[in-house]
Amino acid sequence: MTINDIEALVRRGESETVEFKKTTGQLSRAAETICGLLNGRGGVVVIGVTPEKQIIGQTVSDSTLQDVAQCLRRFEPPAPVQIERIALPDSAHEVLVLRADASHESRPFTFDGRPYERSGSTTSVMPQEKYQRLLLERAHSSQRWENLPEALSLEDLDKEEILKTVRLGVAAGRMSPSMSTDIADVLDRLGLRVKGQILNAAVVVFGRRMLAHYPQCQLRMAAFSRRG
Repeated sequence: MTINDIEALVRRGESETVEFKKTTGQLSRAAETICGLLNGRGGVVVIGVTPEKQIIGQTVSDSTLQDVAQCLRRFEPPAPVQIERIALPDSAHEVLVLRADASHESRPFTFDGRPYERSGSTTSVMPQEKYQRLLLERAHSSQRWENLPEALSLEDLDKEEILKTVRLGVAAGRMSPSMSTDIADVLDRLGLRVKGQILNAAVVVFGRRMLAHYPQCQLRMAAFSRRG
């Protein structure tokens, strides 16, 4: 992006995908807008533009960039935000552009524990109902890490543990007594292998060794009572 691009944005004004902030002293408010952009169509927050649409920029030091980075660490999940510095002509000041691309597979995003959305040129807290819906969509996304293939073979999985799971499933009435004992077929039926490729989820549950690409993996389980 160039200074000409910034001037064009300023002429068009704030919108559903563009917001201006005067300085990084408004970083938290800028981050709320970034959160709304991530949860919507994406867009940019331009820092260094006054409410009167004057492009004044600011001094951008290492400390400034550290403050921005620290602010971005307050997103959950981690926010894919690009930072760009645009030098102003004949000035020591720069404009900071924080670009947030729409990330439908990862949304909803929260900042400081709260989800935000963008409506027109306004940023507001997202209604709880919409937030819960987006959480469900994210949980069922095909692009989630656990649904991606892992370059491992059946030999890397604990076959006895897989068969034990089948026996327990049959005993609990959750699997058919005719359930195959072929390991590959079991994984296919459980959705842990797709087109012959083992998924990360299978490695988490049945892997015989540490995960190569996700050593911090945490497995969460819940038990539900059956009421007749």
